[in-house]
Amino acid sequence: MQYVKDGLVSLDGKPELVKGKGVMENYDGNLGIGIINAKFAMNRVTELAETLGIGIVALRNTTHWMRGGSYALEAAEKGYIGICWTKTESCMPAWGGKSQSIGNNPHCMGIPDKEGNVLLDMAMSQFSYKA
Repeated sequence: MQYVKDGLVSLDGKPELVKGKGVMENYDGNLGIGIINAKFAMNRVTELAETLGIGIVALRNTTHWMRGGSYALEAAEKGYIGICWTKTESCMPAWGGKSQSIGNNPHCMGIPDKEGNVLLDMAMSQFSYKA
């Protein structure tokens, strides 16, 4: 709630198309709720893939998407390979470093399989965040 009060999260922020061409679209999340923005992006990318065979959607100016693997798994459940990642704030040092210079930057992949979908959900660190 403090983020909303501070203007860091907009309860009214909705994804807005910035530019699109063919299989690629770029959206501004307008500081909307990250989960809602990310679900929109995954729905849109699978719509593009359904129509054009592949879909690529970029989403900027949004807030925390929570568990990134959820969106890659959503693509796999629809029969698509989903690859999702994000850039985070600098919250940890690079290997052997002391200053917080890189983000935890999660990378997620979902792959459909008849015997059970495959999900890879990883980040740069052993733990997702260290205060």
